[in-house]
Amino acid sequence: MFKLKFQKPKWYQLWKDSDDSFNYSEGDTVFCYTAVFAPTLLQKNVYHVWRKYFSERDEWLTTDRLGFEITGGRKMGYRGYTYKRNVSPGKWRVD
Repeated sequence: MFKLKFQKPKWYQLWKDSDDSFNYSEGDTVFCYTAVFAPTLLQKNVYHVWRKYFSERDEWLTTDRLGFEITGGRKMGYRGYTYKRNVSPGKWRVD
């Protein structure tokens, strides 16, 4: 079983308002969704950096850097996602 934790946002991250639990079973696919507000005609790559915490080294190590392209101009932001399969037990975060 996995539990996602909400990391308290910085004072300027007003849109962050969730701390929902996440239950994972072996074989499930884990998704990370993002909405990016971008000016019209902007086209850029956005990356989700998946990291796992290793207590024996006391550090977060990158396991994957997964990306997608955004195109600006949508009022509600450009939405995209990445996903991982075969996630091992432990503490995870996506930057």
